[in-house]
Amino acid sequence: MIEELPFTYLHVFTYSARPGTPAAAMANQVPVHLARERNRVLRELAAGKKLAFMRSFVGQPLDAITLNVAGTHGTGEFTEALTDNYLKLRLRGRHEPNQWLRARIDDVVDGALLGQEANSQSGLQAALLAG
Repeated sequence: MIEELPFTYLHVFTYSARPGTPAAAMANQVPVHLARERNRVLRELAAGKKLAFMRSFVGQPLDAITLNVAGTHGTGEFTEALTDNYLKLRLRGRHEPNQWLRARIDDVVDGALLGQEANSQSGLQAALLAG
């Protein structure tokens, strides 16, 4: 059922009995090894669905707010941002924090979207427009 539904996030945790609660006294408890295996299966399924959801935005514009975190990646400097649908975005270049902007999503790398400001132009685009 989970495979068929359009979930983009699952909060998965393994039940643990709490002494003194009605659930802890119930018969036929799921064995710990089986509960852990079910947890693993659900987490893998969730990771695949999240990745597919994130990849669906490649080539698309998204609104995002810049955060007060900057760093470097294989593609150069970036500023972390959060999209309006709560996805982590590494926005190329340095940007002031707490600024809403439109970003074009270029890729998904290491569990985050990678993009650039939608109105920024590459060197080639700027050259074509200028000449």
